[in-house]
Amino acid sequence: MALMYIMALCVFLFSTIPHKRWVFLSVMVICAGIQPGLIVKRSIRRIKGTMLALVLMMPVLYLVQINYRLIPVLLIGSAILMVVSGMNSNRYDIKVFFTTFFVFLLTALTVEEITAEGPVEMVLNRAICTLIGVAIILSADYFLFDSYRYGRKLYFFHQLLTYRFLKKKAQELREEKNLPVNRYTYISRLRDETNERFSALAKAAESLVSDLSADLALKKEVAQFQGTLSELRRLLFATCFARLILNSPENLTRNLVDFDALMSKAQSQMLITMHDKDQPVETMAKS
Repeated sequence: MALMYIMALCVFLFSTIPHKRWVFLSVMVICAGIQPGLIVKRSIRRIKGTMLALVLMMPVLYLVQINYRLIPVLLIGSAILMVVSGMNSNRYDIKVFFTTFFVFLLTALTVEEITAEGPVEMVLNRAICTLIGVAIILSADYFLFDSYRYGRKLYFFHQLLTYRFLKKKAQELREEKNLPVNRYTYISRLRDETNERFSALAKAAESLVSDLSADLALKKEVAQFQGTLSELRRLLFATCFARLILNSPENLTRNLVDFDALMSKAQSQMLITMHDKDQPVETMAKS
């Protein structure tokens, strides 16, 4: 991380590239998703959004010189769309598109000094700076993550945490002494804890499958494990409902049998690393 910032800062401080601040800004913004796979996805989306906005900017900059009444319309419209698109974190490319359009248009129309750059030169310089920043990010992604198989290890870590969480909650529902006084509060707390744990696992899975080194077989393994975990989540709440609300021993026993079978299936689908392949999952979950 520090090396990435140092490289971008050196380009910003010591190079003579026009609009070189965009190199450092690109590195800073993309590093917000500093996880294997996600950083690559953000880089690709930033390139796509930036390039589309810059291609559109060339005719727009010529057009506003013909009719200056378009300037407030374009500025207000792009500002509104920039804010609205920022609410959807899954479409980073759309946010980058409107942000680039707004900032570039604002910069081009409010410059205090006369510049020799025309619209084409300004667009090309901005594109080159973005590509340099993305190149720094992608090279750092390789040395930080791909060399150490960090994405696979991170996902395996969340697999172990989720496995231990599900096993603990199922054990609580098996024992009479763990019966909560306020059952509805227990279910609400279980829902919040489950959402938190499964959200972290889903993010790690997305990070792993988005990695450039992830092959089709690995993506298939991740999809199979995520499907098994979805069934386990459904069975956990069905067991909780049978235990606390219906108070039905028959449904409870049947759900627990299915739950144990799925837990064994999930255990066999874990992406055990080469270092941990000889250790049982229960031992790794406790460590």
